[in-house]
Amino acid sequence: MNNWDSSLIKKIFADKELEKSEDRDNLLRITSQRLYGEKIHYVLELIQNAEDEASSAIIFMFNDDSVTIINNGRSFDEEDVWGICSVRPGRKKNKIGFFGIGFKSVFNITKKPQIISNKFNFEIESYIYPKPKTSIPENLRKHYSPERGAIFILPYSSGLPTPEELIENFNSLDDKLLLFLENLEELKFIDNINSSEWEIKKNLEGDSKVFLFDTRKEEGTKWRVFHRNIQVDNEKIVPEGKEEIKETRITIAFPADSVTRDTIKKSGVV
Repeated sequence: MNNWDSSLIKKIFADKELEKSEDRDNLLRITSQRLYGEKIHYVLELIQNAEDEASSAIIFMFNDDSVTIINNGRSFDEEDVWGICSVRPGRKKNKIGFFGIGFKSVFNITKKPQIISNKFNFEIESYIYPKPKTSIPENLRKHYSPERGAIFILPYSSGLPTPEELIENFNSLDDKLLLFLENLEELKFIDNINSSEWEIKKNLEGDSKVFLFDTRKEEGTKWRVFHRNIQVDNEKIVPEGKEEIKETRITIAFPADSVTRDTIKKSGVV
């Protein structure tokens, strides 16, 4: 696809330029570093976004020049483009997070993230300033669909974590995080630098029963997972920007066999 919609990207950039100030740019930089300083935080934010957009699968691909993240969820609309270039709460009132704010965590590992979704192809500089792009890397063309999904390309940047550091941190990811997500069923890690890969898969086995398999381990784990929606009656506990929330969901997972229980005991997880 070559008919990218660059008009919206140019409009957002022009609006941001009118608001530009050195104080605001410095505040964005400091906030991003202080709030999202951990090298693994960008991973959690992008997993969270994939979940919120009803993705069933997400891929993290580490290449020689960048980290690429691919999901198969709902594609970007104009409001999403505005949101990811902003620091204000967006439309995600009833979702896990505020994508525009949380996405700033990627700037701790890259200086110019690129987003490809729907008819939009752009990169972001200095946290909020988008610029149109016109191409997709050849190895990602098969992953692009104008109807579904999003591709995030995070080029490595000097002075920020190295590919080796990022890969090491990613390998520490806990497979149990999929237990608490309703839509995501598969997370795949592809290391094209060291020619290795692994994945985590979640299979539902009847009412409340979940089988979790991590290819890094010899055996899978079995769980009973329960959800309950709780009414939010106290408005004071609702975060600013999510005032419309009337209920929240609590999820609890219990190990369902002796193998899983032994695994949990060794890791000291409650």
